Order: sequence, then C-alpha cells, then structure tokens
Amino acid sequence: MARGDHLALINPDCNLMPETFTSVLDVFARHPNAWLVGGRLQNPDGREQRGGRREFLTPWRAFVEAARLDRLFPRHPYFRRFNLVDEPALHEPVVVPVVSGAFMMIKRSSFERLGGMDANFFLHLDDTDLCLRIHLQGGEVWYAGNGPITHHRSTSDASPLFVEWHKTRSACYYFKKHFRTTYPGWSLPIFSAALWVRFFLLALTVLPSHLRNRAVQLAELDFGSSGTKPSNS
Repeated sequence: MARGDHLALINPDCNLMPETFTSVLDVFARHPNAWLVGGRLQNPDGREQRGGRREFLTPWRAFVEAARLDRLFPRHPYFRRFNLVDEPALHEPVVVPVVSGAFMMIKRSSFERLGGMDANFFLHLDDTDLCLRIHLQGGEVWYAGNGPITHHRSTSDASPLFVEWHKTRSACYYFKKHFRTTYPGWSLPIFSAALWVRFFLLALTVLPSHLRNRAVQLAELDFGSSGTKPSNS
C-alpha cells in the first residue's frame, strides 16, 4: 500500500528521533549504490544496542559465536563475532554487511528487484537474508550511525518455546538456502541437528516454568469470569 520511493520497516517498539529519516535519506542521496540503510539502534539509556550492525552469518561464524572462539583469537579475521556492538562506536554513515530489521529503509526499486522479503522466514534472520541478497546482487547496505532509534525490545505474550522454535527453523532454512553449495554436503545436516538438539534442551528447562505461568494465567481468568476465588483443593 505504500506509495513512496523508499520503504521503511519499523518495529512498533521503536522511537525515532526528528533527525532519523533525514540522516537515512541523506545516505541514499549521497551514495547511489546504497540499496538499504539502517539506523543506530540504541537502548533507552543511549548505549548502542546489540544486533544493530552485524557480520554476514555463516555456519562457521555461528559456531564461533556459540563457542566464543573470538576470546581465543581476538584479532584474527576468521574469528570475528556476528554482532559488531563490541567494535568502536560509529556515529557516521558507513557500509556494513548487515543491519537490524527493527529499523531499515530500502529503495522501492531495490525491494521489487529482490522480490521483497522471503516469506519462508516467519521469525528471525529475515533481515540477514535480505542484506545478504543485496550484497550478492552488487548493492550496498549502510549503517547510519548518525540516525538514532531508541529500541525498547518489547516482547509479545507469545510462548518462548514458540519463539525459539521459529528461530531454530529459520536458522536451518537460512543455512540451507545460502550455503548448501559452498559447505560439504554432510556438514549442514549435522549443523541443523545441533540446532534442534539445542532447542529441545532449552525446551526441557523452559517448559516447566511456562506451564506454571500458563496455569496461573488460566486460574486468574477463571477467577475474573466467575467472580469467586479458585479453591485450594
């Protein structure tokens, strides 16, 4: 339904500053090959937020991040972390591999050329996929460090297991989509299996507390509808 030359994707828990759109549109005006521009995501206290600018996610980089191998080889380029928040702060526009989908602007022409977002990503890594596809087609992704956005990181009342399920599913799909021809055929199934093992181990720790919380919520709903206090029996 949007009619402009640029499309803005904005999470509902973001507060934009008066200069945000001006800073981002200025990047498009100055750099013709900029297909997509993200802003400086920050916490309410003004500190840069984790995930606002990132490296490309590969199976190897995911392993480095999970095992924190960057601690053993802090200066080696093969052991760079996925999130770049530990790098020196940036307060000016710069080309980066990936920006967060919490706030991004893209040229309408670029969005249409890419075929839009990949609808197979219900949750998680849809922004990473979009940035990688831009890179593969010769476009640039920019991070407007002078365009602040306060991101409150609000969450819905969805089950954490529901969220983690879709994160795991999206990660498996992302790795298969982009790396099945560049990694050995046996490696990605093993990597996907490891992700699902992680999910089920997490489920064993999260499920009991989730069920207790749901039981409390149902009891409160029952109390509210009946007007009587639930029996202890």
